[in-house]
Amino acid sequence: MTKIRMGQNVPHAFGACSQTMITIGLAGLLAWHSALSNYLFAPSAGMAISPLFAAFFSASLLVAYCYASYRADSTLLSHARLAAWFIACIIAGSVAACLIAARLLPTWSIYVAAVVVGFSWASCAFLWAGIAANSSLSDTFLNLACALVLASAADLFFMHGGDVRSVIAAPFFGAVSLAGFLASLGDSIMPNDQILVRPQNTRTYMRIAAAATLFAGALGVTAGSTAHVATEIEMATINENVSTVALVAGIIALGAWLILRNRATFIGALRVFVPVIVGIMLLNIVALDRAQIWLAATLFSWRLLCIIMFGLLVSVSKRGVISLALIFPAGWSILSGGYALGTLIGQSLCPLYVTDSQSMFVVVVGVAMTTVIGAMLMFAGNAESIIPAESPCPELEPSKSSVGENTGGEKADRAGIVTLDDFVEPPNSPQIAETAESARKGPLDEACGKVAATFHLTERESEVMMLLIHGHTRAAIAKKLFISENTARAHVKSIYSKLSVHSKQQLIDYIETKTKA
Repeated sequence: MTKIRMGQNVPHAFGACSQTMITIGLAGLLAWHSALSNYLFAPSAGMAISPLFAAFFSASLLVAYCYASYRADSTLLSHARLAAWFIACIIAGSVAACLIAARLLPTWSIYVAAVVVGFSWASCAFLWAGIAANSSLSDTFLNLACALVLASAADLFFMHGGDVRSVIAAPFFGAVSLAGFLASLGDSIMPNDQILVRPQNTRTYMRIAAAATLFAGALGVTAGSTAHVATEIEMATINENVSTVALVAGIIALGAWLILRNRATFIGALRVFVPVIVGIMLLNIVALDRAQIWLAATLFSWRLLCIIMFGLLVSVSKRGVISLALIFPAGWSILSGGYALGTLIGQSLCPLYVTDSQSMFVVVVGVAMTTVIGAMLMFAGNAESIIPAESPCPELEPSKSSVGENTGGEKADRAGIVTLDDFVEPPNSPQIAETAESARKGPLDEACGKVAATFHLTERESEVMMLLIHGHTRAAIAKKLFISENTARAHVKSIYSKLSVHSKQQLIDYIETKTKA
């Protein structure tokens, strides 16, 4: 089994068959998200607070759930628990969505079901990010582009199949995503290094978070105002238009990858997305005769923003500065929270003030200006400094420390901030060379590699185990790997738990038996 360290790009972590399963699974995830969202629009008509708000607000709680879970159990990200979590989310989200679509719930229960739907979607996106993190960024871009094409085509197919086919869309797509996830999970791990180092270019992260919130909020206003007056017949037409736009966008993204290959990046996609969405907002003002087209493009833009941010968050985790288990829930919660706030404004406040065409014009201009401000924030500085550039030959790149590298971005205020310079030695540090050299010697180290593969140890846990059997203390391990002693203890505890040993001597004895096998 291939073990992948955060910050290390490995383009062939999965074979061709596995990449196909990832693409199918991601297509199921995108189509599932589309079905869940479509079910929530019609019940929102005329309500003061939209079920859309409840759904996306609950999605923003992912970061709190993950933080509490990891604090309680550092081994939460085992294969069995990941599979159980995904299965539970798919079942719960699909059942809740079907109950909403079939109009079998009283009004108050719709909000409860919406909360379940939103949190389930966010959780599944997070779990799929763990799979994507083990592929190269180029493969992830290709997988998502193909998935968008497949998901859009499947959406259109189910929309033309009558009420029955529309209702079963969510459980069907959920089952497809589940099958792809379970097939891919067997060949991968979720990167779960517990990294608490604050990145040096903090302002860049904060600026991008603010921009994403503004983008999501602006798109949420459009969704909320649409949901307020939506009927099932109108939404059927709108949803079909949205899926058609999604299909075109997926084909364009796939074509971009075929032309650019390794040069196709998520930050590049974001640079294209930003002016396009600003243009769409402006077209809502100057070309009202094509309002249905611009509305469909605007509603699809939220789904496209989710896809791009999915790739960006995975990309940032590969920098190695912050764990995927921390950056993805935080980033996704910011995105979902901004969209939830936007839907609340669009659903409850806009109808109060929009009484004529002039008032509507003012609202549209306000949304467009919000998007422009978000664009200015997004690219006011060097956003690429937090995204790793993928080498044409990533397999030849040296391994990076899991606490990351100094990106050379904006200088942090040293007062009260722990920066990477406090932890990271220069690339040619003799300690790093010594650790890398020791990892290449002897049958004991080969036995460690076999044990790590058998028990699904992370790359960092494999390094800690190797140093343990060579007699290093936890303090020495922390110093050599540039991590805190608490983090070193957490890794040792996780190793002991996975191998069912209780001391360093038992670990050494077990490894030695493997050298004789």
